[in-house]
Amino acid sequence: MSLRRGVIIPFIALGLLVVGAYPATAQTAPSDGGRALPYLATWLLPLGLSFLAVGVSHPSRAHHAATALPLAMGLAVGSYYLCGFALQFGGVGLVSDHPDLARLLAEWSPLDLKLGPGWGLVGLRGFMLSEEVVQGEAMWLFISQLALVTTAALLPLVTLNGRVPRLPMLVLAGVSAAACYPLMGNWVRGGGWLSQLGLTLGWGHGYVDFGLTSLFLVGSAAALAGLITFRRYGSEPGGAGADGAAADPDMPHLPPSYLPLNVLLGGFLALGGWLVTVIHQPMVPAVIAMPSLLTRALLAAGGGALAALLYGWLVRGDPDPALAGRGMVAALVTVGAGLPFLPLGVVVALGILAGLALAPLMYVVERVLRLDDPAASVSVGLVPAMVGLLAVGLFANGHAGMGWNLADATLVGGSIVPDAPRSALTQMGSTGVAAGAGQLWAQLAGAAALLVLGGVGPLALLGVVARAYTLPTAMVNAAQSRAEQLQHERESRDTVKRQGGGLSIWQQAHITSLRVSANADARLMRRRRPIRGGTSRPSQGGAITGVRRRLRTTR
Repeated sequence: MSLRRGVIIPFIALGLLVVGAYPATAQTAPSDGGRALPYLATWLLPLGLSFLAVGVSHPSRAHHAATALPLAMGLAVGSYYLCGFALQFGGVGLVSDHPDLARLLAEWSPLDLKLGPGWGLVGLRGFMLSEEVVQGEAMWLFISQLALVTTAALLPLVTLNGRVPRLPMLVLAGVSAAACYPLMGNWVRGGGWLSQLGLTLGWGHGYVDFGLTSLFLVGSAAALAGLITFRRYGSEPGGAGADGAAADPDMPHLPPSYLPLNVLLGGFLALGGWLVTVIHQPMVPAVIAMPSLLTRALLAAGGGALAALLYGWLVRGDPDPALAGRGMVAALVTVGAGLPFLPLGVVVALGILAGLALAPLMYVVERVLRLDDPAASVSVGLVPAMVGLLAVGLFANGHAGMGWNLADATLVGGSIVPDAPRSALTQMGSTGVAAGAGQLWAQLAGAAALLVLGGVGPLALLGVVARAYTLPTAMVNAAQSRAEQLQHERESRDTVKRQGGGLSIWQQAHITSLRVSANADARLMRRRRPIRGGTSRPSQGGAITGVRRRLRTTR
């Protein structure tokens, strides 16, 4: 019965996906109910990632992977309500003309006085969803981000849950949901400095990310920070005994899939949730027709899954469903940033490359870097995200992107299309190859900034928190040496005792007295004579006492 439920529930979720995706194809604006269903269907993305994590987890750790999703949801919703929304969209009214967002105008931009406008760092209005400023469209913005901020908290949780102390793990997930993701959203979509690099520095259209690649970059960087921290402080998660058996470091092998059906369903659920999120993301202009967008995404995901299956077939002799499911997600992460801006052939090639490179990346992380990452957060999220972001600056063909980040021209890559239109780039003072190089510089700057935000910041914070749970290396080594010395001395004494030597005079005298006492007790027991009826005969003294009592009575 449990297996049937496990099969039926995801298909019910897929049905919800179909219903939720319908308003995207409608010609009229969707009603409130029509907007609610797609935003609910975006929860298929974290649900699919949880299915993936459970499917590749050892049975002894599967429950930890399963509990990561409700933990992430609770932390994400609570922290985003308290401060995350304000940090992300507190100044969105500066870049949006929607009347419901007109009161969200507080953006901290310390460099404006020296460098001019366009250097916003963090929003400062809308904490705890204040009713005075958060109304109408602002509430829809809040709802649209809940599944995404949950995903940002989920990535480190599925990597570390059950393998590190709970408090540092919860701190890491909370920081990802309350600070890292909102700041990333502010810089990329909330009018922050990354999106304005085209206007401030003349770097193309500024930092460009169409399809959630920055989300995976920040979440996977936080997971990497946790792995590095607890390896450094001597409580390395997993290791040889994480799955119950030590692995031979000299024998490369593909990671096992304990629940293949869960892995495949997780991959398809993540694909559905990703598509719904990309189609219905707010404050994003329609830069490409819907059929073309879906075709590109499905070709990339199919290419990634097929390439991963082919790699498993060549290496193991049998297609590996675990690689297929994760290859599908890695392909989406890789092509998401430039999905409408890249040529179709480049999109397919990037998807296939993500599937082929997945297993080698996992081997490098596990065996070369010595990081125990069974959820493959680094291999599926971090490295593909970096490649996908740079691909926008290298291969954008200039056929789409009009109006992106307040620019009125199309995106142009760094070295592929020299004759594409560059009207807005020319207005910004860039011409020719310099314009394409500027877009590449914007992507490099954005990727580096988000890597620092999602990885270096949590790494420093965890370094402080981890000291409360781990001892310095010198103390650990001294304690281990002392314990080994005491164990050796104890074994030596036991050996000497078994051989009958090594006893002091007092110990020998005590043993002799015990033996004498035991012999005396044995002699007394032998003197007792049994009588009829199984009772002992009373002693002679007792018989004389009884005779004297009878004589007194007769007198």
